[in-house]
Amino acid sequence: MTRKLQTKDGIKDQGFIRRSDNRIQNGKRILLTSNWTFDEAKAKDDELELIKLWDKRIEELNSNLNSNMYVADALEWYYNRVKKHNHELRTYEGWMQSIRKFKESFSKTQLQFLDTDLLKSWAFKFSEGKSRSITNSSVSRRLMHLNKMLEYAVHEGVISKNPLPINYMSEWFGSGIRQKIANKEKSRAHDALSEIEIDTLRNYFKESSFTNSPIYNQTSKIGILISAFTGIRPGELQAIRESDIKVLDNKIGFYIHDSYDDAHLVFNNRTKTGNNRNTLFLPAWASKIVFDYISKRNEFLKTNSINLSNPVLMLNIRELDKTVAGTPITQAAFNKSLNRIIRQLQFNREKISMYFLRHTVASELAVKSNGDYSNAAGLMGHTITTFLETYVHAQEDRMQSIAVNFFN
Repeated sequence: MTRKLQTKDGIKDQGFIRRSDNRIQNGKRILLTSNWTFDEAKAKDDELELIKLWDKRIEELNSNLNSNMYVADALEWYYNRVKKHNHELRTYEGWMQSIRKFKESFSKTQLQFLDTDLLKSWAFKFSEGKSRSITNSSVSRRLMHLNKMLEYAVHEGVISKNPLPINYMSEWFGSGIRQKIANKEKSRAHDALSEIEIDTLRNYFKESSFTNSPIYNQTSKIGILISAFTGIRPGELQAIRESDIKVLDNKIGFYIHDSYDDAHLVFNNRTKTGNNRNTLFLPAWASKIVFDYISKRNEFLKTNSINLSNPVLMLNIRELDKTVAGTPITQAAFNKSLNRIIRQLQFNREKISMYFLRHTVASELAVKSNGDYSNAAGLMGHTITTFLETYVHAQEDRMQSIAVNFFN
């Protein structure tokens, strides 16, 4: 804006802006002015320069994480400067949702004034009417993102203490949530098939004549066969291409460097953790089944004049439009086929998913790796900490047997 002043020499004009930002002077409105001039147009130009000066001031203030930043700005800064490393689309969307939620609730709260009471009050209000029963609930996910930024701020000396308690979910929502989380972790032990079940499932492919069925009925079963021996994530299975196959002594393994996002129908061009790796190798008989399938699948593509360069192994050839587009079959299709097989094999389970196979293979690795958990974790695409915490306990009964009989 501009303002006028009557003087004996005539009317003078001045450009000015009035801004409020508690990162600058504790919330007081700040008046920035230009020099007085007899030129009204010059005063208006001066006002625009003041606006640019203010914007530059705020930009410089936000260029580095500091305790004067608003909470949402700090969270956005942390994601863009620290966490953003080729994240999958759904991960990016999760962070952006957290940033939006904290902008709604802490739009004028500086990082240095964020305390436990404020966060607890927000958590209760935000979670009202929402599920808090598992660790990936909405309120838990928002707080998890915030906690990562706060821990970083403490580490960098920006703030002295993280206002979020160490066990914020259990502390704020009581023993009920603690028990539910504990039960969730414990239930992971049951997300693995037993030795008899996994052997039965693998032998199903060895003894089954499913390879005599039409080629478009075989893809999901081939995917299950591969997962039953490698334990790769379903999204990574969908992204495997023929060029990713590794052959050694008539056995095949895979080089994992990509994954597929069912929700957004896109390839992520990265694994879930961002680390490329090789998988376990399938036995020779299973490898032959996969090779035979590839040969038949390629013949099918040739017959239908479909030319694809290095197509995915799990190509959806049931729907020709998706075949032409190079789209893999969905994780739902894998799960549907898997449950059809376990019903046929009469497993005493109502329903399972492809992740059961991942848990099962990881559990086998934990037992059979002779303590070489680092390499076992690498084959599964996990850190050793995650591998130990998530999978090693899945066959605790076998470990107890080892403990009891070790000195016999």
